[in-house]
Amino acid sequence: MKQRMIRASSTEETRARMRHISLPVFALLTACASSGSGTAVDASTLVDAADAAAVGDGSSDAAASSNENAFFYQDVTATSNAVRVGVTKDGKIVDSYNANVLSWKALGDQKVYGDPVFSRLSNGKWAMTARSGAQDPRGSFALMYHEAACPKVVDADVKVIKPLTGSACKATSNLVMGKVSQVFDVDGSNYIFSMISGEIYLLRLSDKTHTALDLSSICVKLTRATKFADLAWGEATLILDKAAANGLLLSDTAIARRKDGTWTLFVKGVPSDNGCVNGSLCELCARAIYRTTSSDLITWSTLVKLVDKASVPEAVNYPDGSLWLYWQTFTPACDAQDLMLAGRAPISGAFEQADGALSSTATVTFPGEAFEGDTKIHYATNGNPAALPTKEAKTAFDACFGK
Repeated sequence: MKQRMIRASSTEETRARMRHISLPVFALLTACASSGSGTAVDASTLVDAADAAAVGDGSSDAAASSNENAFFYQDVTATSNAVRVGVTKDGKIVDSYNANVLSWKALGDQKVYGDPVFSRLSNGKWAMTARSGAQDPRGSFALMYHEAACPKVVDADVKVIKPLTGSACKATSNLVMGKVSQVFDVDGSNYIFSMISGEIYLLRLSDKTHTALDLSSICVKLTRATKFADLAWGEATLILDKAAANGLLLSDTAIARRKDGTWTLFVKGVPSDNGCVNGSLCELCARAIYRTTSSDLITWSTLVKLVDKASVPEAVNYPDGSLWLYWQTFTPACDAQDLMLAGRAPISGAFEQADGALSSTATVTFPGEAFEGDTKIHYATNGNPAALPTKEAKTAFDACFGK
């Protein structure tokens, strides 16, 4: 079953986890399966249009450019799950490379990948981050991390990073309980956002002398950092607590940065008093994507709802500086009051306009993929764009797939 965890407070870590799509949907579809549900990009550095060909010019009708960008997405079948990859010129149509960069068994395997996210690091390498399964002998609900020159995951090379125990660290058995954000760079160090026990944390994965590959554990700090500079390598600090959530159950995260330098965090939220059974159509339709902004990554604005009936947010800065938000939309299933349609939930996207409002919604399509035309199988999930900011970046990416 494809797990989508909404929350886990200190008393909820033993409760049933929220799922992306309920079991009845998968039982009724002819080729549905379990999986983790996800996304990644170096969102800290924007490339001017003069330095790289644009992908979209801030309008939904932007002319396609010669500079394509990577787009990862998850394929769900009856026996396995896979993250596939292609490229997009306009952020809407994905030309598949017909290649899996990660795959795992749908059922009965301890080494599953929950909500895998692929990010292009500022050094040109690719990182994969995911949530380990509850039965993983290396650690349950830990941060799975892989880094290499190409975005192809070798399971034997995956690091499983667990919470650190110590007097200055929060006593928690979980480090990742939803979809983490893409890895992003600030002054040469890498960071991600993750939901831990129903609250959103900022994690520092590297510094000038250490990489995430050097980590075996991360200290979830008891004391909240008051300055960004106070967060050391291998530490996590609280940034959105339950008070800031204002009655929402927070989960999946996505990060990007506006042209003016404002950090923009997108979070999936569900009202805690929705009265719905987890995984039901009622609960599915209560999900929404919220936005909060910050100038320093520590102090954040009040959450504002952007998209109703939505899940699995992901964000990207394309080379022209436009900020796109992607999500899984359950509007068709909700409008039809048909849980079956949740298995065919499309990936949607929109860009931030000058006033911060989202543009009209575009539907992402994958011409040539079997799920595109066969309504009896599960549609792609976890749209995961990743900017290729230069021609050299695109050339290196293509070489990974023999292009």
